Amino acid sequence: MQKYYLFKTDKKIKENDFIELFESFGVSKKKIIFTSEKEGYVIEDKSFYSKLQSNIEMFNIELGLNIFFLFTHALNKSSLYALHKLFPSFKNQAISLYQASLYLIVRHDQQIISLIQDEFNDIDKELIITIYNYINNDLNAIITSMNLFIHRNTFIYRLNKFIEITSCDVRDYFNASYFLLYYNLKYLIF
Repeated sequence: MQKYYLFKTDKKIKENDFIELFESFGVSKKKIIFTSEKEGYVIEDKSFYSKLQSNIEMFNIELGLNIFFLFTHALNKSSLYALHKLFPSFKNQAISLYQASLYLIVRHDQQIISLIQDEFNDIDKELIITIYNYINNDLNAIITSMNLFIHRNTFIYRLNKFIEITSCDVRDYFNASYFLLYYNLKYLIF
């Protein structure tokens, strides 16, 4: 499962040093994209998160800069907003979009609430209900299918369609948590 590891630094990045350090962790140069002299993203699978968490201080020391990583299922308005909003507070840390969003919501940031709701607003309600039930049934496809009175193949179709449309693979803990955050904001809180 592909994830985007957005990064922001306090100083101009020496791109060659950055790439060399990441290549030492098995990241291909082609998967490192710089969007400015202080920002960019790395495309890697979800297992990269544990490497990142374990070595973030080393990145700071080796590169001589403060760096913040935000990992997410997609490059979108909410992830870019969270990256810029949280950089001053979360230097030399790596957090998920779910964690960043929760942090901002607790601090009454209305912009993140709006961005999260916008991300899933155009998704068919049938898919939303299916995914919500799937998560509440501990990601059990059989139980979810039975509870929704649909064939298991129909459930699989809906799950795949949701993932295809949103890039939010809810079989991942952080993505499932992010979706539940949306669901609670949309249907339970407001």
